[in-house]
Amino acid sequence: MTGFTRISDAPIEVHGRINNPNVVAVLDSSLLKIVNVTDGLKEGGTLLINSDRSGKELTKELGVSNVHCYTVDATKISLDVFGSGKAFNTAMLGALLKAVPVVSKESLTNAMKERFSAELIDKNLQVLEKGMTEVKVD
Repeated sequence: MTGFTRISDAPIEVHGRINNPNVVAVLDSSLLKIVNVTDGLKEGGTLLINSDRSGKELTKELGVSNVHCYTVDATKISLDVFGSGKAFNTAMLGALLKAVPVVSKESLTNAMKERFSAELIDKNLQVLEKGMTEVKVD
């Protein structure tokens, strides 16, 4: 599955596929063997991968050198905090926020507080924070 998100302070008037993204987030590293995840990624763009492997190792395997590669073991973070992999996407959000601070941590935290129940918010905020602190760049 491929998804696209545009983030801007100005109104977004273009909707649809993004052919030359500034950032690509790979939520499942098994896709690296199936899909050319860097296809169209702008030179000097950002690649964020849910993986326990290093960015240097992954970019070498992908045959790219003109990107900033960030890795975070988002699945492990979710398993450590929740006991399941169900919150790996929140860890990826934290890593993305650290790699490409397109929104403030405060605004993301406020949105999460609106979305999650009182019983889930503390663990989700912990996952977000771990994603931010455990992300690595190579």
